[in-house]
Amino acid sequence: MAALRLDLPPEEIQRIVGFLGYGRISAPVWFIGVEEGLGGVSSEEAVKNLKARGGFESTMDLYEACLKLQEAGQPIEHRDAPSLNSGLEIYGEDHASL
Repeated sequence: MAALRLDLPPEEIQRIVGFLGYGRISAPVWFIGVEEGLGGVSSEEAVKNLKARGGFESTMDLYEACLKLQEAGQPIEHRDAPSLNSGLEIYGEDHASL
């Protein structure tokens, strides 16, 4: 991907850099992995997604974040929901409580 030109204010850059992850800090279960990145999105969508991330809180609900991010001109589908929810059921938790 070519270099992207962003005109983000310092506070939005800090939100991107300071992002901790999806979920709730006090949740009994944490999943640690690599950032989903920008994948195969176009440069235009990459810029839109980075600008959207500039509005994220330090933690975000994954579903809500996917509604703000774009892939192929549509909100990103939360592809991991079935496997994530199945894993949480083992611990007696549901998505809403995390």
